[in-house]
Amino acid sequence: MTQLLPEIRVHAHLDAVGPWADPVLWSRADVGRNYEGLPFPHRTVVGAGEMQRDCVFDAAATVPGFVGCEPVPLSALTRRELQCARESGLISAGQFKELNSEPFCLVSPDASLMLRTRDRDHVRLIARCSGLDPQAALRNVLSVERCLDRAVTFAYDDRFGYLTAEPARCGTGLALGCLVHLPALAFSGTAAEVLNEVGEQGLSTRGWFESEGRARGDLFILRSRRSLGCSEKTMAGEFTKLAARVVGLEIATREILLSSRRLELEDRIHRASGLLRNARLMSLSESYDHISFTRLGAATGLLAGPDAAAWNRLLVDLRPGHLGIDPAGSDPDDDLIARAAHLRKFFS
Repeated sequence: MTQLLPEIRVHAHLDAVGPWADPVLWSRADVGRNYEGLPFPHRTVVGAGEMQRDCVFDAAATVPGFVGCEPVPLSALTRRELQCARESGLISAGQFKELNSEPFCLVSPDASLMLRTRDRDHVRLIARCSGLDPQAALRNVLSVERCLDRAVTFAYDDRFGYLTAEPARCGTGLALGCLVHLPALAFSGTAAEVLNEVGEQGLSTRGWFESEGRARGDLFILRSRRSLGCSEKTMAGEFTKLAARVVGLEIATREILLSSRRLELEDRIHRASGLLRNARLMSLSESYDHISFTRLGAATGLLAGPDAAAWNRLLVDLRPGHLGIDPAGSDPDDDLIARAAHLRKFFS
């Protein structure tokens, strides 16, 4: 199972080496394709499209990133393996819920490339990279798509382009996204205004992890909204421009806070750090909120702390599956205790 669940510390998109790698944790490009002559997955009977699926995996095996990797049927994984795969973004929520439909997943050794079958579309190709670099993710995902396109006939319409289960993604079938950390905008009370502004200009926005009606850890997903009528190059350019505007405002707001509200900011950062280092019970939502300010302190020099890559990995390591907790079969306090212990060890 190592091909599906590589050790989280070798996930290349978490290594914080790309452009603006502190406020932008990772960028992602994914392409949806459907087999010609078959209904979309939610309307296809189990077993349909097996021949095309085999051709897809045979073609993918020739791509450098996938050489030596084997496709894994998700139904063969244990409950914890599935949970860890979901927490790491290796499989989708839809695949996790529909194991009876026989979804498969193929993952490169560094988890920068993924190929999913029977997701929202018959085939979903995903490339992830560090920082704000959607062009690199796009190049990587299209290099795989070209190999598959030579091996399998995908549903295509002269007017609408590639046909996808989500009408807004028809055309190129492409979606671009990135995960941004916006603690300064949130602290200043302007995050909602900034996100609404880019939303009006073509991006969708949501919290990466949400509870109690808000984004925890000041982490937000920015995602392109449509691909119909746009070329891949145009989409990447427009997405980068809007995402860079959000990041630029975050960086500028950090500088303003350091000059005008420094003591208040320092107090919030050190309180958060103290709780992370000493708490004996810690929920995931609370840990993300405190990590947000502690990470901001390390990024601005107000607090000594780990590098951005370590913070990125920590966000995943604190999830229940990675802590070895089964939410359905454990005492609720086990999760809180294990997370607090992990944080104390992280800071020791």
